[in-house]
Amino acid sequence: MRMMKYFSGLGHKYLVPSLLAGALGLGTMYCSRTQKEDLRIFDCSGDKLKLDDGDTIYCQEEAVRILGIDAPEIKHPEVGIFEDQPFGPEAAQYAQNTFEKAKIITVLSKNKDKYRRTLGHVLVDSELYASKIIKAGLAYETISVYGDDGFPGLAQIIREAWEETSKPPFVNPHEWRKQHQIKTRGIPPL
Repeated sequence: MRMMKYFSGLGHKYLVPSLLAGALGLGTMYCSRTQKEDLRIFDCSGDKLKLDDGDTIYCQEEAVRILGIDAPEIKHPEVGIFEDQPFGPEAAQYAQNTFEKAKIITVLSKNKDKYRRTLGHVLVDSELYASKIIKAGLAYETISVYGDDGFPGLAQIIREAWEETSKPPFVNPHEWRKQHQIKTRGIPPL
């Protein structure tokens, strides 16, 4: 039986495996929504979640860009993506299947990007989603480009998944966007 630590904050209790808590360097704490660098832990299970694609979800209308990964694109005309990248629909389908089966979906976040999207790690039944989609061959890791964003233990899990897995059969989504995204002012990149 796995030992669990309770994390409390925002009026809710969250279960996080003690192994993950160790990887994060966390103990029991309260989370604040008001300070940028404070850890936010929030539930996104069930009806609270809406899927966008393989690396973005909406939790109660809040956009969450999943940290540590870049999944292939699907059509998003509103941001200048007018065609699916190869394996984009498969990555989105993988995400849909993963999140639909989940009992508990938890987001860990410290920051927002310049477009005000929440940047967060997503746990699906206490497993790191980024690691799962990398192992499925449907995402590139982004830790080597953007750093650990204040989550060194989770970044290490993502790097290990990347190193242990065959590289995806598609062009890095960052490079693909350079060739296919039609940018207009004020549109956030994916």
